[in-house]
Amino acid sequence: YKIGWLTERHSAFHWVSTSTPAKILRQQIEGFGGHATLFRNAKPTDAVFHPLPDTLFALHKNIKKAFDPKNILNRNKMYRFN
Repeated sequence: YKIGWLTERHSAFHWVSTSTPAKILRQQIEGFGGHATLFRNAKPTDAVFHPLPDTLFALHKNIKKAFDPKNILNRNKMYRFN
């Protein structure tokens, strides 16, 4: 896979340009305790935001439900609640 790397000074952000599939890259990053957000992607089927573990997804879903019970704000923008 091709990869280009840029690290911002004085922060924990690392910008990567790669041909590595998002799923593989995210698995590798998780091994270091990190996560990845896609800014541009050739495959529209890949999720933009890093998938949450089941417990955090449940918490995220409950908070969203408490603040937006009718699910009218930013519907399915971050995660799908089907």
